[in-house]
Amino acid sequence: MGNAYRENKYYDKAIESYKKVVEINPEDHEAWNNMANAYRGKGELTQAIEYWKKALEIKPDKYETWYNLGVIYRELGEFDLATNCCQRILERYPNSYEVKRLLNTINEEKERAK
Repeated sequence: MGNAYRENKYYDKAIESYKKVVEINPEDHEAWNNMANAYRGKGELTQAIEYWKKALEIKPDKYETWYNLGVIYRELGEFDLATNCCQRILERYPNSYEVKRLLNTINEEKERAK
């Protein structure tokens, strides 16, 4: 239900649904990840980061969560943190074109910011 709300930009209803899931099962990393995505949709990035980190505590090798976190850190200009997220993914998925592309973007933006 939460995903349907989130996809239709009913972020508050989505968050409410995900909170019910984690109340029942606090180890549901997908619910934490999806709740973070909903907070991102609302523009509440600090809350999104907190919940992505929670999802990674539960499942530290989750590609999508590391990627989401890396994208947000890049958008916030936190290039070293964004790079770290990409490196965590590449440890497990060394041929990920998507992550290599993100890493190149991070490095380009970091150079321009100097």
